[in-house]
Amino acid sequence: QTIVFGLAAIPAYRLAHHFSGRALPALAIAVAWLLSPLGQWALLSDVHTTVLAAVLLLVAAERVAHGHTWVAVIAALTAATAREDAAVAVAGFGCAVALGGRWRAGGVIAGLGAAWAALCILVILPTYSGGGGSPFVVRYGALLGGPDSMLEALQQPVQQADVAQRLGCLQQLDAR
Repeated sequence: QTIVFGLAAIPAYRLAHHFSGRALPALAIAVAWLLSPLGQWALLSDVHTTVLAAVLLLVAAERVAHGHTWVAVIAALTAATAREDAAVAVAGFGCAVALGGRWRAGGVIAGLGAAWAALCILVILPTYSGGGGSPFVVRYGALLGGPDSMLEALQQPVQQADVAQRLGCLQQLDAR
C-alpha cells in the first residue's frame, strides 16, 4: 500500500506538469501528494482500500489529460470497486471528464460508477450486512438534506470528534 501510494507521485507530477508546463510546480504537487496528512494518516494504520481508489483516480485523471481516455476508464472503474463511496467519487470524476469534452468516456465512467454505487448501497450491503445497510448512508446522510442539514450535522459532537481526529493526524505525524 505504501509503495503504491508513493509511486502515485509519478502521475501526480505528470498531471501537474501537463497543466502547468513547468517542472517546479509539478514537483511541488508530487511532494504535496507524498506529504499529504490524510494520505499519511491512512498509511499509518491498516490497509485501506481508499488509498488504492485515490491512486487509481489520480492515474485516471493523468491518463485523461494525456489523451489515453480508455485507460482512464479502466483505472476509474477499478477504483469504483474499492468501496461504495469510492464509486460515488468515480461517478463525479466521470461527470468532470464529460464536462471536459470527452462525453463518451465521461458518460461511461459516470454511469457505471453511479450504477455500481447504487448496486452496492441498495443490494449488496443490505443483503450481506444482516439487514443493517451501509454505514456510509448513516455517515453521509446529512449531505442529502441540503446545506442546513450539513451544518447541523457538523455541530454534532460525534462529527466534531471525527473531524478533530482527522485533523489530529497532523499532530501525530509531528510526534513521529
